[in-house]
Amino acid sequence: PYLFFNKGNTIVTAFANQKEESSFRDDRQGLTVQQQVLLGKSQILSLNYTRERSEMTNLLVPGSPTVKADVAHVTLGYYHDRRDNIFNPARGFSLSGSIQHAARFMGSDYPFTRYSGQFDFYLRAAPHLTWATSLGVGLVDEPGQPFSLAEKFFASGRGAIRGFAANEVGPVDPATGQATGGEAVLILRQELRWQIMPLISLVGFSDWGNIFARLGDFTILKLRKSAGIGVRFHLQ
Repeated sequence: PYLFFNKGNTIVTAFANQKEESSFRDDRQGLTVQQQVLLGKSQILSLNYTRERSEMTNLLVPGSPTVKADVAHVTLGYYHDRRDNIFNPARGFSLSGSIQHAARFMGSDYPFTRYSGQFDFYLRAAPHLTWATSLGVGLVDEPGQPFSLAEKFFASGRGAIRGFAANEVGPVDPATGQATGGEAVLILRQELRWQIMPLISLVGFSDWGNIFARLGDFTILKLRKSAGIGVRFHLQ
């Protein structure tokens, strides 16, 4: 189909997934209906509605009962990819962002608003030498109620900071020492990649970031830092 004279795709997806952190486990099943609009060859604008069933267990409290809830939200997303290679980029950039809103009138048991954005930039500094930088930010607000663990940000997966153990960065429960997640996240990564073989590069990196317990705590003056070296294997 076409929307505003631009080609689009309609995608319907049924899913089941599990997210587990040190403080909770969340099992979800649901359905997403998404409309994508292609803005040229490198840009996509999307709007989707998701309805899912959440079954969350709080691992901070032994014997805690599973909390079941319906979660329904709409998400407006934008993606722009100008990298020269999606697997091993040396030039260009990618930019993505989304705003997600859940409300009771949509069928959600609890409301929240979440913003997330990601910017990656690549520059060929010299033959076989690439500078890569990445900036990620996330904010979430659940007005009028305590935050659910499942909607918070944690320092694991895409939010991990190299040099630290999973969930070592960010707020923790004082009694158990387990991560409790935060309302905001900021991650800045820098890499210098030296390709020594067709599929292998040596990498020097520096990561800056933090998970903030509350939105009001968000500041660039309280970032955790790390640096190191590693080896990167390329798919092509």
